[in-house]
Amino acid sequence: MLQIPRYVLEKLRCSACGGYLNTKPLMVRADDQQQMCGKCYRLLPAEEKEKYARQAGLESVAEIIQFPCRYNSQGCGYRYTWCDEKDHEANCPYRSLITFPSDGSVNKSNRVSNELFCESDQIRASLYYEIKDRTYTNETKTFDYTMKLKGNCDKMLCIKNTNNSDELNDIEINLNGTLLIGNKPELVFSNITVKPIQYTNLYESITEYDRRCYHCTDSCDTCNQKDSKSLCKNYSKGCKETLQFDNAHRHEINCEYNDYKCILEPCNLITSLPLIKQHIKTDHPDAILSNEANKTFGNKDETFVIYSYGNIFKCFYYYFKTFVEFHVMLVGSSDEASNYSFEVKVNLDSGVVSKKSKCSTWNDAMLEKGVTFDKKELLGDNEKKLNSRSASDFHNIIPLETNGSESRSIF
Repeated sequence: MLQIPRYVLEKLRCSACGGYLNTKPLMVRADDQQQMCGKCYRLLPAEEKEKYARQAGLESVAEIIQFPCRYNSQGCGYRYTWCDEKDHEANCPYRSLITFPSDGSVNKSNRVSNELFCESDQIRASLYYEIKDRTYTNETKTFDYTMKLKGNCDKMLCIKNTNNSDELNDIEINLNGTLLIGNKPELVFSNITVKPIQYTNLYESITEYDRRCYHCTDSCDTCNQKDSKSLCKNYSKGCKETLQFDNAHRHEINCEYNDYKCILEPCNLITSLPLIKQHIKTDHPDAILSNEANKTFGNKDETFVIYSYGNIFKCFYYYFKTFVEFHVMLVGSSDEASNYSFEVKVNLDSGVVSKKSKCSTWNDAMLEKGVTFDKKELLGDNEKKLNSRSASDFHNIIPLETNGSESRSIF
């Protein structure tokens, strides 16, 4: 497999989502040559799909390329072959990191000071600082630079230096007006962590540092706060989770008490997922199918909603010229979605064809979790039938096995 230079990879990005062209079919728009990955192309309306042509030659090249994770600029080193990304990017630990760029210029021996104010409500954030040198001479240049961070004592603060250089810089941290000056931290390249900062003054009680910290005792080592716990930011809305530092931000991205929009058009209600589910059952009862409903599909994309196991599932049907696809999305949290799969049964003259896949969530790369039926697989040589009838019984939402218990159908 080939690992190609970054500047070449940057030309292999989807114009719609900004990710790499790592899933088939690879399409190009005829009028403006905009490239699109397979995930985004499948979501286009039928009339838009007709404006694109498939890039078979580029697909042949992509098959021998190793693609990096789309979050590689945040530090992720994961690489994968074409069409083999699966669920990594949806669950990538670097997905939650935020990059704050700053820049400046140096002329001869001038000193440049850049001050950048960055405020984030997120538990984990990444500060990325890049120095670029544009030179017009052959002289050797040496740059000395120092970065200073000031933290708010109302927030938990854990510093991890991930500098790519062998020589690290001094770190100054200001907490509650007390200046804490660190030594040159020692970088461990295996886990990219640093030795604890040496303090000139220690707090007598953890309550002076952060009242939410459950596990700290008389003195608090900043770098040990990864073991402390905090409440979810949606605690006031009803979320009762207590979270480890390393898992807090990932939970808050997927927390069911975030603001979500009702999945039924044209309703514009925005509230938490528990209230969304109650709202759909109360205010849109006619839009929900029972879990035993049979449904017939034709040559147009469709979405519909079913109710099963006390949960609401949004179902998607996509029609293509040579195949059809089905996807089921749980209206709920990511953790809950992992307990469900779905089965599609297609009634044919020759018998019943069925396929299974996992349910997705609102934050998943949903197109990675569907089931596909080829036209020839369904109808053999009689291809014209697909344009008039493709009867599919969308009625088996089956929980996956948990704790050794048996899977149950909805009946």
